[in-house]
Amino acid sequence: MNKKVYTLRKYVSGSVYDLENLAKKQINCVAPKLFNDPIDTYFYYSDANCFSESKKILTPQIMDSIRISCFINHQNILKKRNENKLTPEEILMWTHYANSHNGLCFEYYVPAEKFDYLDKNFFDENKTFLSKIYYQQDLATDFESVFSKSEDEVYNPEKFEELLKTCFFTKDKSFEYENEIRLLSYTRTPENNYLPIEFDYLKRIVFGKRCSSDMKNLVTCINKQAYDDKLELYEIDNHFKEVEYNDR
Repeated sequence: MNKKVYTLRKYVSGSVYDLENLAKKQINCVAPKLFNDPIDTYFYYSDANCFSESKKILTPQIMDSIRISCFINHQNILKKRNENKLTPEEILMWTHYANSHNGLCFEYYVPAEKFDYLDKNFFDENKTFLSKIYYQQDLATDFESVFSKSEDEVYNPEKFEELLKTCFFTKDKSFEYENEIRLLSYTRTPENNYLPIEFDYLKRIVFGKRCSSDMKNLVTCINKQAYDDKLELYEIDNHFKEVEYNDR
């Protein structure tokens, strides 16, 4: 039996929706069209000739129903740490994804079986799929030729998994420092851009360097009420080290 566990992290701003998801032990998966990077999942809304064949398999109806949540593979980050001090990559991610260090970082321990094999039966509301991101050189500046080459390699009705990975798990190599892992899910209500799903794997919460006392107190209360005070709480100190949070 495979008992391997992955340590994944998600940086959030600490919004009302983030706290609601925390209290409900869930995460939100979003429509790819809402991503900040226009090249990320370029296939979704591209009118270019690349992926013309692939769109015969991944139709607009299917694409409109895919929802994604993004994580960081924290095991890879930890290898670069010295005395638990944040790496330069982590400081960047706190800046970009956690409201300039005002937000939070959620750490999940996810069992390996959640990394399911993708097949055509994926399109079920109860199915999820986790996989790492594949980073491509020059994707941001020459995306049409890179995607076209990828399509030539994977287009085949029997290679559904490879095709889906190419479309949704490919980013420019400049993002490689993020060590990103994505969760793919499927909704039967495509008119809603957000899909909340149960994700009861939370182990630790880290407060950002600028996280307010009110936010810390609120999260501490949620930990007591919803998690029986079992979540580990940490914060970033003045030396940019992760240290245990003491609310007393």
